Amino acid sequence: MPKPKFQDRDVAAVFNAYPRAVKAKLLSLRQLIFDVARQTPGVGEVHEALRWGQPSYLTPQTGSGSTIRLDCLRVCPKSSCWIA
Repeated sequence: MPKPKFQDRDVAAVFNAYPRAVKAKLLSLRQLIFDVARQTPGVGEVHEALRWGQPSYLTPQTGSGSTIRLDCLRVCPKSSCWIA
């Protein structure tokens, strides 16, 4: 399946700010969200937005699920240490 284009510039900016390894993992999860929604009857279109500073995915048309938020945590305050 082709990678879905970002629907929101702010979401794209958050993804682009992640370290390469973290970004790759989160982009894989993002792809999985869109793929599963597309293959699941009744889900409808998935909307991508920034909520609480995190890329978030919801189904506003059908209300068929809960919002999914993606992010990773910094393990070292004010540093470049990350976990995913």
